[in-house]
Amino acid sequence: MIGSWLVESDKSSGGYGVGGAFAASFFGLVIAGNGILYFLGGGISEIIRLFKQKSIDQ
Repeated sequence: MIGSWLVESDKSSGGYGVGGAFAASFFGLVIAGNGILYFLGGGISEIIRLFKQKSIDQ
């Protein structure tokens, strides 16, 4: 949605839409990167929690 708006905005100002496409792909990469970091952080914290729980049980 944002990408199409950026490309349309760039084309309406006389451009070819390339700048808008680059900006949209950058936004997509940032969103995907945040999701990956969130997933990895949750997995690591869960592993640490399991190790702490096992050491308490022993």
